[in-house]
Amino acid sequence: MRHSQCDLLLTCCTVILRFEDGRIKAQYPMDAAGAEKVKHFFTAKPDAQEEKN
Repeated sequence: MRHSQCDLLLTCCTVILRFEDGRIKAQYPMDAAGAEKVKHFFTAKPDAQEEKN
């Protein structure tokens, strides 16, 4: 399921706004670097996500 969510974001979004605990955790454009962040978010283990962001 996570792979299809990633594909949807990569094809539809121009900006990513990620919330965590009711606050904005990250905001970035869906450019090449943003696409890599999204791919990492959907493929990395939860602990690795915190290290990257």
